[in-house]
Amino acid sequence: MQLSGRRIFGCGVAGTLAGIWLSGLGCSRSPLRKVDVTDDSVPYTCQNDAECRGTNACESYACVVGLCQRVRETTCDDGNPCTDDGCNPVDGTCQFAFRTNDDDSDGYRAALPGKTPGAADACGNDCNDSSPLSHPGASELCDGVDNDCNGIIDDTQRYYGPNNGLPTVFWVSDSAKFQSYPAGMAYDGSKFAITTGEQNERWQGVFHALASDGTIEVPATTLTSAANDSAAGPLVWTGSVFGTAWEDRRETSYDIYFNRLDGLGKKLHPDLRVTASMGFSIEPSLVYSGTEWLLAYSDDSDTGDFTIYTQRISQDATLIGLPTAITPPSIDARQPRLSKNSSGYGLFYYSYTDKYFAYQKLDTNLAAVGAVVPLEPGKDADVSIRWNGDRYILTWAVRIGDSYGPTIWAMSVDDAGRTLGSPRPITIGAGVARSPSIVGLGDRFMLLWTDDRYSPKLLELSMQTFLNDFSALDVQQQITTLDSDSLDPVGVLGGGALGILFRSHLSGPWHTYFTALRCLNLTPP
Repeated sequence: MQLSGRRIFGCGVAGTLAGIWLSGLGCSRSPLRKVDVTDDSVPYTCQNDAECRGTNACESYACVVGLCQRVRETTCDDGNPCTDDGCNPVDGTCQFAFRTNDDDSDGYRAALPGKTPGAADACGNDCNDSSPLSHPGASELCDGVDNDCNGIIDDTQRYYGPNNGLPTVFWVSDSAKFQSYPAGMAYDGSKFAITTGEQNERWQGVFHALASDGTIEVPATTLTSAANDSAAGPLVWTGSVFGTAWEDRRETSYDIYFNRLDGLGKKLHPDLRVTASMGFSIEPSLVYSGTEWLLAYSDDSDTGDFTIYTQRISQDATLIGLPTAITPPSIDARQPRLSKNSSGYGLFYYSYTDKYFAYQKLDTNLAAVGAVVPLEPGKDADVSIRWNGDRYILTWAVRIGDSYGPTIWAMSVDDAGRTLGSPRPITIGAGVARSPSIVGLGDRFMLLWTDDRYSPKLLELSMQTFLNDFSALDVQQQITTLDSDSLDPVGVLGGGALGILFRSHLSGPWHTYFTALRCLNLTPP
């Protein structure tokens, strides 16, 4: 018999011979099988569609000319740009997952990173997804939160100040430790959570939590091992969990580690090692975007000088991609300060090579955008930086020899690093002023700092409120009278109070202390 020029298929495969259709003549029927749809390059012979059952329920296969071929793939699209659409391979059903979260469970979702809450492409309108008391339409309260999402925290003329005189000061440090320093503080809706670095035989990170009246809500909880030195780091509240990052010398040098904590300071998973450097990785700065954790840190492994890197971390604590070098290897860059702004993120850092602070705009993936912008604060300045409403506020103390000048200076820049007005001094009356710290209120800010205005030869804490143009809204108020130097205040608003963390050597060694100021004006005038 002469072949017709057409290919004869093998056993169990239909084909033609001399123009006559044959269907697996003389061959036994092959058993039903599941097709490995992950590898389309492997041909699967068949006699009928039943033999082409796929392992992915979102795909349908048929027997076409003796081979299993994919004939249909489920397409899921709900028409909503704010959901990630997909098909469940187990049962073939469509699934639509929101791209933004509602971490505080108030029924309102956060905006996408870099988007303005409530904008058409933001996929969310909650301006503060860490507080259930903050969402569009909520009543404004005196609680340190922009409740109604109008861009202003504790609207109109609401001031903070001492309640019945100077506030009580509480010792935070574990009394068994030789000394300690404040690292981070966050308010979770019921208490002020605190991270401190505390020294016994070695330095360790420790978690504490206090009510505004100093009541201990969570006893000292060690975050790092006593077998190696580690440094406590920043603390961020998402609305459901805390996040913290720190330096840890459990290997040959210091590396950056990350973990999430529950409300009692308990770790939610094994520590995530962010860096594995041959040099030192130090000074982590941590931000939560609403969908992932964003980190900046300094590392000296490549050239011996420090370079600033950024690293993205998923919401459930896995590394996203590789670290990105932001600063060039030709400069020694340290003290990274990462923060969210209206269009993405901003990174501030100090260049030891050039002796100035600099600003680098970043996109939502933490990649550099545009040129580096040198800023006014110069050599060894003691700087505090905060995004406030529509601009960055920078305050700093000027280093003079082994001490500091008599005033705190201030300037503002937009999210591109453009200066808004000239730098200017904003405090008066002291011989030495240092340790500025900003508490942002949207249209205004509170400045915490330490100076010797009220206690000659001693540095005590003070506070004053300013508009974003640096006009004073009230007068300087003294916060502490401890007869001991008090430094490095950090302020966090919550529950109708301003919690303040600082360090003092009141008991001899430097230790961490806490105090709180109450809101005086609970209703708008």
